[in-house]
Amino acid sequence: MLESMVSHADIDDLVEATISADEVRTFKPDAELHRHAAARTGTPIDEVAHVTAGWFDVMGAQNAGIRGSGPIERGGRGNCSTANRH
Repeated sequence: MLESMVSHADIDDLVEATISADEVRTFKPDAELHRHAAARTGTPIDEVAHVTAGWFDVMGAQNAGIRGSGPIERGGRGNCSTANRH
């Protein structure tokens, strides 16, 4: 499903991989999802930047050890206008 969303958004050239909660068999905000994503990509958890559409997802990311996590605010046409880093 995620691959089709990336393709439909025409951002295939910007996205190296997609990682789904289905792989871990749990749901957000479980911190294990973020640990799994970091491990699968070979990225140290403290080097992961996490952007989300809502604050609910920030809890799991921060509990996993991600320092840069925050929601985006969408402007008038759905474009990302700001990203908060903590």
